[in-house]
Amino acid sequence: MAKEGDDVLETTVTGSVDENTVGVYSIVYSATNSDGYDGSATQTVFVYDPSITTDFSGTYPSGITRTEGDGTNPRNYVGEVNITLVQPGIFYVDCLLGGTYSLFYGYGLAYAMTGYISVEADNSLHHLSSFVQGWGDGLEGFQNGLYNGVTGIPYWESIYANGNIYAITLTN
Repeated sequence: MAKEGDDVLETTVTGSVDENTVGVYSIVYSATNSDGYDGSATQTVFVYDPSITTDFSGTYPSGITRTEGDGTNPRNYVGEVNITLVQPGIFYVDCLLGGTYSLFYGYGLAYAMTGYISVEADNSLHHLSSFVQGWGDGLEGFQNGLYNGVTGIPYWESIYANGNIYAITLTN
């Protein structure tokens, strides 16, 4: 509810939550005061599977192999990835590109592909959301995501920048 003094303002709510689908959802509440000024607040909602107990939170050195979309012209980089458990089975990743631009090229944190991934009961990983502040975009795709229950290490391939594939190999 938005208020101006004691008056309740008409509030517009945009966004929705599918409580049956694991994901990260944004709900935006907005209102306009009597002077015509707009205001808004965003609430992030996580829908998760409480039966998932896998936790691979940590800081990992990353080896990145970047190839063209067809697998040609491989280039190798090194970086670091921080992964944080935010809800059962949902993780925040500080760079889904392994630190390619933010660390290896030294562009800084604004060029880290931040985002959320989920792990399923079969240890497959799925992309939920992503964003690079410096360029204002996100991943084009995400594939071959898998958590290795024996080593405790996740692996994934992020697709970005005109179909380039960033294979992210983390180590302990």
